[in-house]
Amino acid sequence: MVEFVASLFAAGFIVVTSVIAGFIFYFVDAVVLKVMWGWFIVEQFGLPPITWQVAMGLCLVVGLLNLDIKYDLSNKPGKEDLNSGAVVFGRVFAPLFILLLGWVIKQFM
Repeated sequence: MVEFVASLFAAGFIVVTSVIAGFIFYFVDAVVLKVMWGWFIVEQFGLPPITWQVAMGLCLVVGLLNLDIKYDLSNKPGKEDLNSGAVVFGRVFAPLFILLLGWVIKQFM
């Protein structure tokens, strides 16, 4: 029972830290996009500057369009279940995670 609780806690910790890390990565990308938008797009094309929220939304859209789940189709023993589970998980939950992040960012606009 203790081992089950410990493994459940470890899995929860991994999920929470992954969500936080993903948000931080998208935030850094958004700040870079916002600055580069101001440097190049505003000056060159006369478009208005964007906020960090809009930049983060653009990063999420581009990330969704570029979503590529990589998996190994080799027939190594014990890898079949992992591959199919990872593909299903990635294909279902990665876009949903991006949508969730987009919804959170939209709340600040």
